[in-house]
Formats: sequence, structure tokens, C-alpha cells
Amino acid sequence: MIAYTVAVIGAAVFLAAGCAATDGAGRQHSDVADGAGRQHSGVDEAALERVRAALIAPDRIEWDKPFDASRKPVQYVRFFRIRTGMKVLDLGAAAGYTTEIIAAAVGPSGRVYAQIDDPVIRLQKGFFDRTLNQRIGPDGARRSNIIYWHRDLDDAGLTNLDLVHWGFNLHDYYNQNGGEEHVQRILASALGALKPNGILAVSDHIGVAGKDNRKLHRVEIAHIVQQIEQAGFRIEARSDLLANPEDDHSLNVFADAIYRQTDRVLIRAVR
Repeated sequence: MIAYTVAVIGAAVFLAAGCAATDGAGRQHSDVADGAGRQHSGVDEAALERVRAALIAPDRIEWDKPFDASRKPVQYVRFFRIRTGMKVLDLGAAAGYTTEIIAAAVGPSGRVYAQIDDPVIRLQKGFFDRTLNQRIGPDGARRSNIIYWHRDLDDAGLTNLDLVHWGFNLHDYYNQNGGEEHVQRILASALGALKPNGILAVSDHIGVAGKDNRKLHRVEIAHIVQQIEQAGFRIEARSDLLANPEDDHSLNVFADAIYRQTDRVLIRAVR
């Protein structure tokens, strides 16, 4: 059963949304539900089938599997409308869990640029660098549609993309690595890299006001929205697919008690 709801941001639902309740994280409860088996605009069933196949592939990276239950990759791809043949930039790809999911979704006719910069390459004694290269394989033998993209986040160096994905990483730049100014440079680069009506896909760990979100590696939803809109994107939908009401937003996202189970938000915007 597909268990997520989508809040569509637009004139058609604005009045109804205006009276919706909000929770402590500033998240508006969704008023447009996507029930089990319901097909909505932008769904590519062939892309979803390739993701399902990738999850059980015999050559899958072994440490990816424990993330599946909490990351819900099939529903994640569905919400962000990732489709066959897309050209995608995965900002801050790190070890590439989501990169590989996206690569499966876009298929052989698509392409995923896995962006990784020098600070990340050096983290954990080169683990991210090694793992990303392992995903691709020698000369692209394993995933030929993944391109290792060694560039700064605010310098995409690409044009005419269908989608830019920024997963669980905006908080670090907002809270410490250059702050709002750096986030705006990154989003400006993404905007310039996308074709008209291209998709910006953002996911992150939810923080709340009054907490040390810098220390906790979280960010308030209102701050994400403000940054996206300030950069010139139009927010189209929000999803609580990865919500966790048991997360009180007080723990570091890497704490054993909450690791892989944080309260998270997905936001889909368009250029």
C-alpha cells in the first residue's frame, strides 16, 4: 500500500489548505491523498518497475539494503516524478544510495550526474568516493548511466536538465557551510541547469524552532520553503512520505535512537 499524502501548493487548493492544521514542525497536514493504486500525473510505471528490480538485484551494494525500509525508494521516485530518459543532477550524492535509485528509474536512456565535491571526497577516509566509483564500476560496467560529477554544489556546469535532486543535505549549507547565501548560490546554479518546467526535488530532516538545528543536522520546513521560493522556484507539492511522528526533533539525526528514522519532508518545486 502506498502510504503517503501530498499537499499540492496552488490556487486550486489554497482556500482549503488555509484552514488545515499544522504540527509542531510547521508542517501542514496534507488535504489531498494519494491512495493505494491511484495513478496520478507524472507517474512512469516502467521507471518504478526498474527501481523495484534494482532493490533485489544480485549485484546490489550490500550496505544499501538497510536503508530501504525508511527511505521508501519506489514511492520516493513516484512523488518526485522521476521518469524514463530523464537527465538528472544529484547534488551532494555522497555514497550514492539515492543516485543509484534514480539511475534505475531513468533507465539506460537517461543519465544521472552524481555531484561530489572535495570536502565530501575526503570524508570517512574516502568512503564516499570509493562507494560511488563502485556503483559505476570500471568504465561504467555496472551503471553506465551514472556520471561521476566532481564539482562544487554551486557550479553545476550543466544545462537542459529535467530534474535536480538535493537530498538530506540542504540543512548543512543553511546552518553552517556559508549559510543562506551559499544555499542561494547552489539553488541559482540548479535553476540555471534546469530546462523550463524542470523539477527541483528536495528532501531533508525536519527541525523545529528553539532547537540547535545546526548541531542536530536539521532544518525547519519554513526555512526550506523560503529558500526555494527566494531562488525563483515555484513549489508544486509537499509529501510526508518519510514522516515520523515519534521523532520529537531533539536528537542528532545520527543518534542511534533515531538514525534512519527521522521525521523528514519532501518538497517538489518547478522552475
